[in-house]
Amino acid sequence: GDSIHEVMSTAFPITCLVPGPWPDAAKAPMLGHGWSVTWIENDGQFGHAFAGTGFPASLVGELDRCPGALIVEGQVDPLSDSAQLVTLARALLGESALAVRVEQSRAGWTAADWCALLSAGQLMRALVVLVSDDERITSCGMHVFGLADAEVDDVDEGSRLVDALCTYQINERPLLLSGHTFRPDDDAPMRTLERWPDGSFPQTHPSWNPFGVWRLQARSDRR
Repeated sequence: GDSIHEVMSTAFPITCLVPGPWPDAAKAPMLGHGWSVTWIENDGQFGHAFAGTGFPASLVGELDRCPGALIVEGQVDPLSDSAQLVTLARALLGESALAVRVEQSRAGWTAADWCALLSAGQLMRALVVLVSDDERITSCGMHVFGLADAEVDDVDEGSRLVDALCTYQINERPLLLSGHTFRPDDDAPMRTLERWPDGSFPQTHPSWNPFGVWRLQARSDRR
């Protein structure tokens, strides 16, 4: 059966990798507002860490020249207190951060782009990614909102379906249960929702979603 989760004013863990110009732990900024900050030395993998994200490939060389990065950890509820994330993003920009990667989803951006997305209320783009393989499309990172991810075995329409369901959860905060139906618009066929545990990651991995995954199943009656 479903573990019913209603989104309340509850904070959820978020961790960010933030490359920047700080040469050692003594020079690393303190951000306050409940955020813990740890400085790590550049291990030569910063560019690789941002590969395939929203971070521009043309700036990867700047990542590789950063002496280190901040690991920023905290608790936040983006749905009821997005201003907390905007404040963090602006503080990181003020400290000359170059990039931000959200460890729960591997969403990566320049620090300026991340701040702009959050300031514009584009929370899903800032915090969640869509992952595709030859068979399915899956979202990753919805547990930052305290919500289940979405998955569909349809590489042609999958991105639109998954994006629509995730956006619907974020904007409308519905109480969804297995057996409920969903479609992104009146022209699309209904899909049946089934809640499954997240089997994509081990439970110790930051991308593991404790709220599970909504699988969008095709309906045989096509209504």
